[in-house]
Formats: sequence, C-alpha cells, structure tokens
Amino acid sequence: MSFPNDHSNSIINKFWFCFNESLKANKKGSDGKRRILSIIADDFSYEKIKSNLLVAPITIFDARKYAKLNGLGAKQIEKPIRTVAKLSQEKLEQFNNFFEDKANVIMSSYKSDAKTQLPVFYFKNTKKALWKKF
Repeated sequence: MSFPNDHSNSIINKFWFCFNESLKANKKGSDGKRRILSIIADDFSYEKIKSNLLVAPITIFDARKYAKLNGLGAKQIEKPIRTVAKLSQEKLEQFNNFFEDKANVIMSSYKSDAKTQLPVFYFKNTKKALWKKF
C-alpha cells in the first residue's frame, strides 16, 4: 500500500516529533536518552538523527554502543559490585618471603619487568619423573 507523498511526509514528521518528545520527557537524564535513542540509532544516519532530534554526534555514538551492549531500548546490564580487600602486613610479608626463597623460585638473570624494572621470578620445577622398571 502506498501513501500519497504529503501523507507520507506527515507520518515521518509525526514520528520525529513523537520521538523528540520522548527524549524531552525522559526523567533519567543522559542514560535514559541513550537508551531511548538506542532503538533507532542504527537505523538512521548521524545527520538524519542530529537534524531531526537535535542531539550531539557523541550521543548518537553512545546510543549505538548501548544498543550493541544491552540491546535495542533494553535495560542496562547490571554490573557486579566488586570489593577489594588489602592483604594484612603479616600476609604480605609471608608472600614476599615465599617469593624470595630460592627453594621456591629462580630469579631471571636476563629478563626484568618493564614497569618496575625488577627481575622476573620463575617457579622451580618440582616435578620428579617416576620411572617404574618392569
């Protein structure tokens, strides 16, 4: 079914108007706008979206990225909360003593860490071959 050209333009204009109103009515700030915009971000060019919705190119880029990560208009994936616990002084000393003990590690004489310039340590090979005579 084809519409006359003027009717088609009015539908297109209504679409852009409604979408723009959705962006304005959004109460979640830039995160919500990115989510709403992610619905159409891949279907239209930067110029088309920028001229019709008056949004910055970085917002369009972020909306496209959001769509790839979370899905079109989907709720943002919850990131796990990570807690970091520091080692106690005693455990840190035990750790250092283990790696400084020549019974456990071999210090490289030719390779050093690029960041700290400290020598690289390798664990000693403690595996022993068990040969059974038949």
